[in-house]
Amino acid sequence: MRYFLALLFFAIATARGAPPANDGIFPCSGKAGATVEVELSGKANPWPPSFWCSNPNISFSPAEKAPRVTLTIPSDVSPGAVLIRTWNAEGCSEPFLFLIAAATERSIVEDEKQKNRSLGEAAVITEPLPCVIHGRLNPSKDVDCYQITLKQGETFYAYMEGYTFRNGIDSMVHLYHPNGSRVMVAHDNAVNQDPQLIYQVPESGNYTLAVMAIATPPTANVHFHGGTKCSYRINLARHIKDLPSRLVPAKGKPDAEISKALTPPIDIFRTLSKPGAADSVTFTAKAKESYQIDVEAFPHSFSTDPVLSLYRPDDKLIKVIDDGKKDYPDSNYLYKSTVDGEHKLVIKDRYDRGGSDFRYRLRIYEPTPGISATVDKSNYTIEAGKEISVKIKITRSNGHKAPLKLEVDGLPAGVTIAETPEVPEKSGEVTLKLKATNEAPSKQGAFRIALKGTEGDKPEAIPAVFSFQDKTTFAPFLIDEVRDLWLTVKAKKP
Repeated sequence: MRYFLALLFFAIATARGAPPANDGIFPCSGKAGATVEVELSGKANPWPPSFWCSNPNISFSPAEKAPRVTLTIPSDVSPGAVLIRTWNAEGCSEPFLFLIAAATERSIVEDEKQKNRSLGEAAVITEPLPCVIHGRLNPSKDVDCYQITLKQGETFYAYMEGYTFRNGIDSMVHLYHPNGSRVMVAHDNAVNQDPQLIYQVPESGNYTLAVMAIATPPTANVHFHGGTKCSYRINLARHIKDLPSRLVPAKGKPDAEISKALTPPIDIFRTLSKPGAADSVTFTAKAKESYQIDVEAFPHSFSTDPVLSLYRPDDKLIKVIDDGKKDYPDSNYLYKSTVDGEHKLVIKDRYDRGGSDFRYRLRIYEPTPGISATVDKSNYTIEAGKEISVKIKITRSNGHKAPLKLEVDGLPAGVTIAETPEVPEKSGEVTLKLKATNEAPSKQGAFRIALKGTEGDKPEAIPAVFSFQDKTTFAPFLIDEVRDLWLTVKAKKP
């Protein structure tokens, strides 16, 4: 009898299923105006799940068998990254990334049945450049090889996107000469862990591009990494103008000529033109005033890893600033001057590199009050008759003290705010409590939390977001913040 009851309990538990655990998509992009057949990684049982997208104009048609789905992308959808979730009665998956590409993009989807794991079996790319290869490093320890015909004297660009999709890969690309010798390796670029290969072709022939990756965050067992989640894009081109603009360093303004001390506000671009070069900029500061000093390269995709040294008018060193904000190798410093006079900034690359791409942007300005809010999860589940807590970390900067209140938008019927915390005058963590009535029906959907100002004609509104950036990340993704949080309401079972 006990054995029968155990089987019965197992059957009931299995029938209930579990929230979907989909975490990726292959191919990881599609063109505006196209219908794209994709494959989800992770599990969704029972199949099919329901779908949510941060762009509601994109529609989903799941196949009868998992894990294939057809995406229909209207032609008027703007290029850019979107978030996708799968959900069922038990809950929701974590959001994963998909890229809407320009309608003019030519693309090839890797045939995973083809054996292209060696130079001799490389998949031959016949599509004219520029084009995009959609591939996936699957299974573990996979290597993908592609043969491309190049001509003497031209420049070959192979810019990969994998890490930026949160696909767990730290990739590298190797380029092989027609005679089989390796001529170039590319790894991280100036912004993240995706390789960008630029090669001046010395002679015509059939070259081979090999793609492989290790896991990120790294593990103790280091080997070539792969799996159903590990999809990527390789942008192939012969001219840099044919690459997506998001991958090309911003030119910025021409270099500013400096002949005397500058007076804030300051906003200039400069270049460390030679290896070992150090740039000197003088600015006038006043005692008892504060100045925000930003030396930026990262947001502009410049190769510079700037180091900033700040000196008093008497040439006494105040501080050396290397990396500033988390995940950004730029230099940021809030300077509170104690003396009038001309202060000197010395800016150099951390590794004493230089060249036309080793540029930076220098901004010195009056710091403005700021505030941000982050939540502890992207998905929440509440049962009828119970409460849940949403933890919100509030960070005020530069003397931000404006009174704020918490507002929640999009809660389903039967769910209310049980307790609204007061927003503190200083940085700190608060807890928002949500309560479901005993009669609350099962419901799924997105909701938003915001900090709203209480003063003035146009009070500020700060969204509370979930951030993908944590201690395990090294650089930004296509999307770093989730504004549309998810709530699963479970009705009481009869």
